[in-house]
Amino acid sequence: MTKTKILQRALRLFIVIIIVATIAVLGVLRYTDIQRRLKDGSSLMENPPDDHFVIGDEFTLPMPRLTLPISNLITKQWMMDLRNYLSKIPSNSLISVTSGNSKYENVLLNWLISATVNTDPPLSHILILSLDKPLHQTLVEHGFDSVYVDFKDLLASDILERLQQRKHTVYFVLMILRQTVMRLMNHWGYDAANYDTDAIILKNPEQLYYGDFMNSDLIGSRGTFPGSVRKVLGLTLCAGTFMSKSTLETGIATNN
Repeated sequence: MTKTKILQRALRLFIVIIIVATIAVLGVLRYTDIQRRLKDGSSLMENPPDDHFVIGDEFTLPMPRLTLPISNLITKQWMMDLRNYLSKIPSNSLISVTSGNSKYENVLLNWLISATVNTDPPLSHILILSLDKPLHQTLVEHGFDSVYVDFKDLLASDILERLQQRKHTVYFVLMILRQTVMRLMNHWGYDAANYDTDAIILKNPEQLYYGDFMNSDLIGSRGTFPGSVRKVLGLTLCAGTFMSKSTLETGIATNN
């Protein structure tokens, strides 16, 4: 065997070794990343691209007569903050949503302690919808993810005017807000679970969402309010704790 052929074979062997070593290193890095994500509860999917949060013509709000048009909503600061929050979270993740104002700050903090400290594993990706700035600032100072929503940046003008004559304005706004936000999250590829602040978390429910009820799109308990709807359909969905998955069926149900 000539010296030239020996050098050629040695070069080919060296190239093969480099390729195999590179693949092995990349495999180890990928395995380590997967184990890290599984350990901290992160999704194995990548963060969504910048154009992920486009609102197409096919999108409809669950209560369009009560809110500003979607073309107007997307220009509001709270909507921009919501998209910014979601842009940091991988698609197909579950977002746990709760809400309130300063009047219920202690109740909300109690819920957060239950959901994060006393629950094993803790709820991941918790977002608080704050209805006033003081609560929003307090939550941000304590390291919680919060989006401040002003009434006037959500509700239609005639509804806003009528609300001034109601006593339980906050409850009405929360009903509209959480349905709107969860509809948006589902549309953008995120599963969403809503919790009232008095629905204290005793055990992480995610194993039910993706285990016992893995084939269900809307998960919740039966309600009785409002009575007019119950008379027609026979039941209503209790909004105190419910979960909606990002599926075609959920979108159809919401639109109807």
